[in-house]
Amino acid sequence: MRQFVISARHRPPDGTLPPIMPREELLASLARINTHLDAPDSACLYGPGVRIELPADPSPTQLLVTVDDEDTAWPYLLRLVKTLPVRVLNLETNHELGAPRDDPAGASVSGPEDAHD
Repeated sequence: MRQFVISARHRPPDGTLPPIMPREELLASLARINTHLDAPDSACLYGPGVRIELPADPSPTQLLVTVDDEDTAWPYLLRLVKTLPVRVLNLETNHELGAPRDDPAGASVSGPEDAHD
């Protein structure tokens, strides 16, 4: 199973991890792309081909994504990057999904081949 980390797209100059967005706003944003908690008090969300672990923090800085079905997860992850102000990092390759080629942070660009390494 592949794992990815979701974090805020923009980082402050001091290098700290800023919150992605407030928890309730994050849940509403993820719901718009077919991602929902499995129960009201759960810390686990499910989306197309993925399981996302959501910390109890009211302003989470990172989410852990586990891919359950690579065929449906890849388009979902690209949509996530395009829809929300987040970056998605492949933990195996350290490549950022959907990063622009001229990313000043030097992140490597990933494509579908990265999801299937």
